[in-house]
Amino acid sequence: MISRFQDHAIADSQELGIIPSSNISSLWQLILKHPLTEKLILWLYNGGGSSAVSSQQVAEELFQVSFIPQGGFLCQDEASTSPWDGGLDPKLLGKVPRTEDSLFLARKVLLRHFLPPSRLKGTTPEDYPGFVHEMARLWPLGSWKQCRDQEMIREAFKFLARCWKALASLPGLGDLQGCSCIQRTEHEGVLLVGAGSRRRAEELLLQMFSDLEVWRLPPADLLTPWVPGQVLAAHVTAQCKELEDRLVSLVDETRENLEELSRLTSVMSGGQPTSMWQRLEATDQRSTQFMQKQAELNNTLRQLQ
Repeated sequence: MISRFQDHAIADSQELGIIPSSNISSLWQLILKHPLTEKLILWLYNGGGSSAVSSQQVAEELFQVSFIPQGGFLCQDEASTSPWDGGLDPKLLGKVPRTEDSLFLARKVLLRHFLPPSRLKGTTPEDYPGFVHEMARLWPLGSWKQCRDQEMIREAFKFLARCWKALASLPGLGDLQGCSCIQRTEHEGVLLVGAGSRRRAEELLLQMFSDLEVWRLPPADLLTPWVPGQVLAAHVTAQCKELEDRLVSLVDETRENLEELSRLTSVMSGGQPTSMWQRLEATDQRSTQFMQKQAELNNTLRQLQ
């Protein structure tokens, strides 16, 4: 709908000559970057307009085309209140274009605004199974398996390692029924587990770890005790498999080189009835004889003169 509106606006402007065609695209980008676009999306998404359903559809399309021009609706100043903290639904991240630029911004939104469990401090965890379930629901919106950016992978890895550390810091098995050992609403591990099971929380975090291509990180980033052993074991196994494949390729290449060297040696040193060395020696002898006859001929010509 938004794209059709843009096409119609461009066509009408060109027909009437209101705006030069070279400036229409720039004007459209300027409109998408304007702060009022953000407020319009919020108004439409919250049911503004004649029909709540159609308003949400328009809001989703407007969000999709303005997501990159608006910089993912992230605030440059971290002290400012982000639109994501003021009403934008995280489900809208599922509407962003599946391009690397859009997914990069979507991952930043997830890591900065929706995934950190600290934003739930002050709540009572008994009434929900744990924030880790909310994290597991939002995590796929970042399409982490497609992420190739090392800095973004490092940030996500450190975030998950922090959550794993919070779980490991819980007393006992981390199943908190009847546990009064810690301030229940002041510990991130409590917020992650909630009224659920620590084991289930660990399983969900492990699944999130497995979506990251940790092999892209330098070894220094992996030197932390707050990572599931399976992740590092899989990483080392993948490295060993890669080294094994390279070794097999090197062995095959060496064998082919040895076979070619053997064939050339056979040709040069006697693999045929008349070897190359013998041919070269015979040619050298004929050249010497020719030079001697040429010298004799020259001497004879001088004597005749």
